Amino acid sequence: RITLFPYTTLFRSNSYKMKKIIAIIAALVVSVSAFSQNYQNAIGLKIGYDVAATYKTHLSSSNALDLGINLSGLFQKNGLGLLASGFYTWENQLGGVDGLSWYVGPGAYIGLFLGDTVAFNASINAMLGLEYKFANIPLALSVDWTPGLNLTGIAFSWHGGGIGAKYTF
Repeated sequence: RITLFPYTTLFRSNSYKMKKIIAIIAALVVSVSAFSQNYQNAIGLKIGYDVAATYKTHLSSSNALDLGINLSGLFQKNGLGLLASGFYTWENQLGGVDGLSWYVGPGAYIGLFLGDTVAFNASINAMLGLEYKFANIPLALSVDWTPGLNLTGIAFSWHGGGIGAKYTF
């Protein structure tokens, strides 16, 4: 049997272990523990599948808006994508380590692919990542993963995300 979305079988599993893993992930996502980030705003650069200029602003002590202008396909011969991205993230301290946090949230990309032809691109994505904010300097380093569903080509993408550095203020 072929399925378009193999991950759906994960949620049909009757195994106790799988249900426990799903419960732990759900508890992390809906965690409401207070977390005070060490900065209000940040600008930076993220490198991965895309190269992005990013801006992050905290809306509260545990919520942030992460925006980006992305260049996609820099290392491919068939064209270049110019995309805008936006994510709403929930953040929490990780393991009691000052400055280390994890974040998760929904978002989207929208833009154009410029190659032999010009094509519109839109996707719905998720973001999962880790960030470390240095205590004595205005620098935060992050790594994240942004899988998504491309709405214009109806395909699931696992390869989004990257490593970032941000100037915090």
